[in-house]
Amino acid sequence: MRRSALLLSTIVVSACQDSTEPASVASPSGFLGELGASGSRIAFHSNRDGNVEIYTMNPDGSGQTRLTDHPATDANADWSLDGRRIAFQSDRSGKFGIYVMNADGSDPVRLTESDEGDADAQWSPDGRHIAFTRGIEVGEIYVMDADGGNLTNLTDHPADDLNSSWSPDGKRIAFTSARDGDLEIYVMNADGSGQTRLTTVAPNDFAPAWSPNGRQIAFNSGRDGVPQIYVMNADGSDQTRLTTDGTADFIPTWSPNGRHIAFMQLLGETDFEIFAMNADGTGHVNLTEHPAVDRFPDWGRGAALLP
Repeated sequence: MRRSALLLSTIVVSACQDSTEPASVASPSGFLGELGASGSRIAFHSNRDGNVEIYTMNPDGSGQTRLTDHPATDANADWSLDGRRIAFQSDRSGKFGIYVMNADGSDPVRLTESDEGDADAQWSPDGRHIAFTRGIEVGEIYVMDADGGNLTNLTDHPADDLNSSWSPDGKRIAFTSARDGDLEIYVMNADGSGQTRLTTVAPNDFAPAWSPNGRQIAFNSGRDGVPQIYVMNADGSDQTRLTTDGTADFIPTWSPNGRHIAFMQLLGETDFEIFAMNADGTGHVNLTEHPAVDRFPDWGRGAALLP
């Protein structure tokens, strides 16, 4: 895979070496019931059937269902806002490219084809565009039409840029960049202009995720040692740590109503699980509870909420 993904893998390996305390898991009264009643779905990828494939589940962890079935690697799913489609990355054609399929896993279509490798697909709120990261040695944030046309390099910077996240109004994109030494969170206008740094604390702030109301951005940071989930205002102010469980937490994704955050947590040395918590960091619940590696959740409306 491209260098950007390998860079995040390096952070994960480092976290494995530093994470010695067990995860703190709580199940507050009504929490799982509230998640299960939301009608949304969480997509993730797992190697539980011997190969990395895309799965979905209800937000309470029930109904875990495999969507893709291909000998290649299918990973990093992203729901369209209307819940009808899922974008993902796959190397089923030899190089990693961006694909789109229906929410039930049918009709996968390849959108990009590049020797550089494409990953991290992110739907725009209106469903008309997809942002993604292109690059093996150095990543760049690109955007294209939802059918793969009109490809545009947004960041166009010699440093590594990755992990795009659209604001709910579609006017801005948050992303990760190594342009100032270590990984930090930046934001830009949807056309690539106005690139502005939001975080300044080393080491490694990455994986931004805009809240549904547009007021906050959740992200990962290693500033306190083991990578944890943080949240900040959309202008970078009031950066607050949410997880304090002593193990490594990665890749936050907001529930559609903004009341919860799902993320992946490292249990032991190699076991990744998908957890959910309240948006204030309380009430961690293990959703996947599977001995395989379950990673990169994306919380979408899902088919249950389709009109």
